[in-house]
Amino acid sequence: MRRAISFVGTGNYQETSYFYGDREFRTNLFPEAVYDIFRPDVMIVFLTQAAENKYMSELNKRLAGKNWRPVRIPEGKKEDEIWEIFETITQNVEVDDELIFDITHAFRSIPLLAMISIMYLRSAKKIKLESVVYGAFEATENGRTPVFDLTPFMKLIDWTNATEMFIRTGHGRDIADLLRNAHQVAYRTDRPDGRSPPRELKNVARDIEAISNAIALARSNEVMKHALRLKNRPESYREEARYWAKPFSLLVDRIAESFVPFACDETDISGRLRTEYRIIEWLLDKNQIVQAILLAREWIVTYVIHKLGERHIQDSDLRKRIEEKMNDAMEWGDLPVDRNLLDIWSRLADLRNDAAHCGMRSNPRPYDAFIRGVREIHEELRRFAEL
Repeated sequence: MRRAISFVGTGNYQETSYFYGDREFRTNLFPEAVYDIFRPDVMIVFLTQAAENKYMSELNKRLAGKNWRPVRIPEGKKEDEIWEIFETITQNVEVDDELIFDITHAFRSIPLLAMISIMYLRSAKKIKLESVVYGAFEATENGRTPVFDLTPFMKLIDWTNATEMFIRTGHGRDIADLLRNAHQVAYRTDRPDGRSPPRELKNVARDIEAISNAIALARSNEVMKHALRLKNRPESYREEARYWAKPFSLLVDRIAESFVPFACDETDISGRLRTEYRIIEWLLDKNQIVQAILLAREWIVTYVIHKLGERHIQDSDLRKRIEEKMNDAMEWGDLPVDRNLLDIWSRLADLRNDAAHCGMRSNPRPYDAFIRGVREIHEELRRFAEL
């Protein structure tokens, strides 16, 4: 159901012609304009007792024959009254509604409550936000008042949450989807200024999603490759973002600071080892412990291959032979590597087995001891990474 939410306070509202796109309606009570401009299936108008006393009779006349109803809310002068307003708003919205939210005559903290309610309802009741509108009386010229669509500012919250998710956890699908959508919208939008549509936004989306997927599987090769690709993207994508995906343009530096340090030419083995160590550190910081263990084990194998002067670090047969040699060296010591590294290898193998068997062992490590063991190994590997 398309549902319009509106508010009326006790202000002395002046008559004006509100215009939105090619629609225009003259009134002093903006809810009436909302109904005429958007034609919702139903409209809810929230009023305090004082607002009812002042405007209810007029509302009844203006909205006669239309599908609307008034709902009483408190003044909002105390914290418990603010909570009551929030609950009243959310209780008057149904699951899967399409909402038009009008904050023109809202008062005190209600515009903020409206925004918070929208975020809550999108999660709790799966509503679709059609528009957040504001009749900007202060911008009136020649008796005509523009109606501003504030919906893009709500989308800023989506961009912020998606970016935070990507930086905090490495999960990038949300922000990649937002970028792809912005790219597609640009091609469906008229461009009277002659501006060219974006070329790089969809590619940046692909890079971000690829980094995300690679991190989830601890595939350092792909993390480094796609981070390098992101680093080398033409700077034009920033200009495209400023025009077609403005929220992303404000957040792009945070993303770059987090993931561009993972960019590395895979032929540079020394650089690769340092970069992989940073990725392990990042995984631990994000509490992605199993991925950190898996990558740390492979890091040691790569390190030994490099110390032995070999170059083919992706050769699975070579890696298997190195693993066997390291296992033998723990007993016989016939591999020219630091004994401390062999000790780390042994402890890491036990942690890996504990994780791989999901604790289904006779004596699995407690969680705290498990995490402590992984972090200790990571710190001990620092010396080798620096070498």
